[in-house]
Amino acid sequence: MGKLQTIYDNVPYSVQNILLNLYALSIHRERYGKPFFRAFKEIQQTQWYTPDQIYQYQLSRLQKLVKHAYDTVPFYRKRFNEHGVQPKDIKDLRDISRIPILTREDVKTARDELISTKYPKSKLFYGHTSGTTGSPLSCYWDKKTCVYNNAVDWRHKLWGGVEYGDGVAILMGRAIVSPNKTKPPFWQLDRIHNMLWMSSFHLSEEYLPLYFKKLRQYRPAAIEGYPSTVYILARYLKKIGEKFPVKAVITSSETLLPTQRELIEEYFQAPVLDFYAMAERVAFAGQCAEAQEYHLSFEYAFNE
Repeated sequence: MGKLQTIYDNVPYSVQNILLNLYALSIHRERYGKPFFRAFKEIQQTQWYTPDQIYQYQLSRLQKLVKHAYDTVPFYRKRFNEHGVQPKDIKDLRDISRIPILTREDVKTARDELISTKYPKSKLFYGHTSGTTGSPLSCYWDKKTCVYNNAVDWRHKLWGGVEYGDGVAILMGRAIVSPNKTKPPFWQLDRIHNMLWMSSFHLSEEYLPLYFKKLRQYRPAAIEGYPSTVYILARYLKKIGEKFPVKAVITSSETLLPTQRELIEEYFQAPVLDFYAMAERVAFAGQCAEAQEYHLSFEYAFNE
């Protein structure tokens, strides 16, 4: 990725935009299409399940997953046999405690033995954790996992009134333009998904007026970024005495402080919907516009 980023940083801005949109097109093929809309429609219905329906849904999925792991994943078959666990033993959600914990060292040591024989490695997508809790951890996702993760993410946006296709201005840690760039523009438009990717490395007092000039032109339905990054934008709005109304502000990847939430909501005139997710794809929890508690996406994973 480092070599590709170097190439991207050194080509003209117009070429960067072509490359970004080609990448967005590949992501669209990977995470959208009919499978996405099926999953998106399904989880808008399951979110209203009763506690009993949720229990039955999760138990059924857990039993299916354990059987899949035992039948097709060499590491799990060996580990389950060592601990005397069989798929038929999972009769209740509490039975998950019978399954031995998978450690980071297990993942690093077992490597390809953790990949299901049902899926060719060439058909899987490679990913890794950010490493904020230690060294980064590599993992693989199948296409269905990518689609489902994307559907849950868009449902979270919908909780803030942001519909699929609405414009979203994103300020994350991506090097959309080279951090060494000294002249605008400091953003790129993903035309495939109607997302304005803005550099989080150029948010200086000198350039912030240019950011808001572009935002007023783009008119996003939502702002998405790290709490600290969006907070910089909110402080600038306070400084100039203006507000920039949007439907929602989506934050993640950092602890959202009460002072940050208060200022962001005041100057963007919208609720802040924070969420927590993991590259390992084992948890997704997000806030809605009605409360600051985090709703666990029970369809996504069973979390103890």
